[in-house]
Amino acid sequence: MKVGPKVSEVSRVIARWSVLMMGADLVAQVEPFTRVMYAVAPGMAGFTSLVNVTGGAAMSVPAGVDPDGLPLGAHFFIDLGGEPLLLSLAGQLERVAPWPRHAPLAG
Repeated sequence: MKVGPKVSEVSRVIARWSVLMMGADLVAQVEPFTRVMYAVAPGMAGFTSLVNVTGGAAMSVPAGVDPDGLPLGAHFFIDLGGEPLLLSLAGQLERVAPWPRHAPLAG
């Protein structure tokens, strides 16, 4: 038996997020990794295969922590041959907001 959120709950969260982000001027949407998203992550991991199939490049970078102290990340992808731009972006992000050098201690 699969344990996880109901499809209606996941749809509600995604719909709400889409409405919240409608007016945002973004190149790429960055989503918080909420508990609901964590519960459905195994099913959503299939979206990363798009980058693999097209030969593009992707990276995930730290993006802070949520109110419960859980780590957040941002995922970026680019066309074939775009690795230098991704690495440049990672460097710029780290200079603006340095990444933690160690895992936070359990409370």
